[in-house]
Amino acid sequence: VDARKGEVYFGLYRWKEGHFGVSVPPSVGPPAKVIETIDEACLFVGDGAGLYEKLILAQMGPRACFAMGDQKVIKAGRVADLAYRKLLNNPMGEGQSLSPQYIRPSDAERNLSGK
Repeated sequence: VDARKGEVYFGLYRWKEGHFGVSVPPSVGPPAKVIETIDEACLFVGDGAGLYEKLILAQMGPRACFAMGDQKVIKAGRVADLAYRKLLNNPMGEGQSLSPQYIRPSDAERNLSGK
């Protein structure tokens, strides 16, 4: 996802045994450095994939695949569906304590701390 300031929010996930597993946890970084860490075929989704498609293709070539149409857009309904499926598989598990995960501080927080 485009994080502005020449960075992207990213994570790497693998489909395994009927669900997504985290290979690289959510983070933020410059697209070129993020792409360097990927050493296998990969499906790119989100607005950052479209924004940096030429860079991705230049670095990865045919190993890069891109979601088509509205499948490339990350929508709240799809995230909710994945969370619901996870809750069905683990009703008393971590789904009970969902909270937002902030990857980097906001500009206001950075300005306040002087960083």
